[in-house]
Amino acid sequence: MRSTWNSGRSPSQRANATYVLIGVLAVAFLLTWLPGVGAQFNAAVAYNPRGFQFWQLFTYPLDVAGTGAIGFLFLCWWLYILGTFLEGSLGSYGLMLAFWGSALLASVLMTVGAALGIRMAVVPGIGLPVAALTVLWGARNQSSIVHLFLLIPIAGKWL
Repeated sequence: MRSTWNSGRSPSQRANATYVLIGVLAVAFLLTWLPGVGAQFNAAVAYNPRGFQFWQLFTYPLDVAGTGAIGFLFLCWWLYILGTFLEGSLGSYGLMLAFWGSALLASVLMTVGAALGIRMAVVPGIGLPVAALTVLWGARNQSSIVHLFLLIPIAGKWL
């Protein structure tokens, strides 16, 4: 019987896109710590729906300046867990499409809302795409049990 963890794929093929996503986010996180470079990098990738450059619709997940080191490690750990599960069924291209597509969709919707005069909070960084992957995982694994805070059991369909 095959394990559902790796979906019959070899370890070298299992999570290539997940490793790439985490690596890109780690480089972005490290750039924010460099004096002088960090502020310029964040200004280039950060998203503000009222005044932005077109690439910021797509690059705002790289704005990890507001994420502390421990929070960033936990988000990358959760992305690793989700990525390895989802990449087994969606493939590398599907995982990248889900991550960056959800980021783009969220920023476009925030821009439309801002243009309509709706006041909203802007969620910078990798929070929205990782939340979208969590919802996608929950929709695909409705009967799986997840323990929130390693204590509270909850079914995937409620995520």
